[in-house]
Amino acid sequence: QSKNRGTVVEDSLAPVSANISQTGYFILGGLAAIALCALLLHSNRIDQIRRGFFLWCGLHAGLGLIDFIGKTAGAGDFLAPIRTANYAIISNAVEAGFVRITGPFSEASSFASVSLACLAFCYSYWRKTKSPLAKWLAGILLFLSILSTSSTAYVGLTLLCIPVALSMLQSVIRGKVAREEILIIALMVVGGTAVLGISLYKAEALDPFVRLINSTIINKADSGSGHERTYWNVKSLQSFLDTSGLGVGFGSSRASSWPIAVLSQLGLFGSLMIVALLYVVTRGLGAVRERVDAETDAIVTSVR
Repeated sequence: QSKNRGTVVEDSLAPVSANISQTGYFILGGLAAIALCALLLHSNRIDQIRRGFFLWCGLHAGLGLIDFIGKTAGAGDFLAPIRTANYAIISNAVEAGFVRITGPFSEASSFASVSLACLAFCYSYWRKTKSPLAKWLAGILLFLSILSTSSTAYVGLTLLCIPVALSMLQSVIRGKVAREEILIIALMVVGGTAVLGISLYKAEALDPFVRLINSTIINKADSGSGHERTYWNVKSLQSFLDTSGLGVGFGSSRASSWPIAVLSQLGLFGSLMIVALLYVVTRGLGAVRERVDAETDAIVTSVR
C-alpha cells in the first residue's frame, strides 16, 4: 500500500517503467563490452581505444569549460539547448555562493562522476607515457572537478589521492622519484603555502571556501539532500532484507550509494558476480603484462 511521508511517496513493489529502462541500460552495457572484446581481437586496434578515450575526455573537459566560463561571466547556461531530457535539470544551482559546474549533464554530481573517471584515465596515462595531452587534460579535469562543488567530486578526489600517495611513497622508498612526482609535490607545497599566506594576510578571504567545504562535506548529512539520500539507502537495504537477499530487480529501488543499489537490486548472488567482475578488472594484465608493449600496458592500465 502507498504511504505518504512528507514529499516522499512509498509504494508497494510492483512493475514500473524503470524496470525496463534499467534492464535496457544493463543489456546495452553488456553488448558494448562484447563489441569491445570483438574489436580487440583484431591487431592494432588498441590505439583506437586510446583515441576514443581521449576524444571522450576532451569533449567532457571542453563542455565543462564552456559551462564554467558562461556561468562565471554571468552569460548564463550556454549548454541549455543540448539538455533535452524530460526529468529535472539542476544546472543553475549555487552552492555557498559558487556556481555549480554541470557541463552537459543535468546536475553537478553526474558531471563530477564522469570527471573523476576521465581524470583517472588521463593521470594514469600521463604517468605511464609522459604525454603532454594527458597532462593538460588531467589538470583541466582536476580544476573542473574542484569547481563542480559536488560532494561526489571531493570524496572521489580523496579516494583517488590514496593510490597516488602510495605510488609516491613507493618511489621514495626505492629512491627513484620521477620528475612528474616532484612536480606534483612542488605544486602541492606551493598551493599549501599560498593558502597559508592568504589566511595569515586576510583570514576572511577564505570564508567562501570554508562555507563551501562545510556545506558539501562536513554538513552534507544534515542537509535536506543528505536526509533524502540517507532515506533512499535505508529503504534499499530494507528491500534487500525483505526479499531474503534475492533483490528487487533492476529499477525497483533508488539509492545514492552504488554498492547499496547493487545489493538491493541484484541481491546477494548478483552482488557476488559484480565483485568477481571488479576483481578481474582491478587485477589488470597480471602475468600477461610481460608479453605486451609499453603503449598497450599504459592504455590498459589507464582504462582500468
